[in-house]
Amino acid sequence: MTRGSALLILLPLARILGSCVKPMDENLRQEMMDTEVQRRLQDYRRQKNEECHERVMEEAIAHVDSSFRVDPIFISLDTISRPPLPVKPSSPNFELPKDSVELQPLLGRKELN
Repeated sequence: MTRGSALLILLPLARILGSCVKPMDENLRQEMMDTEVQRRLQDYRRQKNEECHERVMEEAIAHVDSSFRVDPIFISLDTISRPPLPVKPSSPNFELPKDSVELQPLLGRKELN
């Protein structure tokens, strides 16, 4: 079957099927349009509320952060403070014994030349 003959068969068939569809009731159409408009308005309001909430939160965080920078408060979560370092004891006064081992070179003098 060629393309032209397939087109000649399909076009009248599409026209017949298209004529079987009932036209939509105008009241039903208007009601569907109204519900879609209401849904879109609700979506728009919700989106604007979320954007506004995010903007307000960002401004509030910036305000609080700037307040902490201006007047920093030391907040300690640990209630027990660190104990002071102990006093370092003084070193004992004793004399070290003199070394009694006589030092000798590792290699003999003859090997160095």
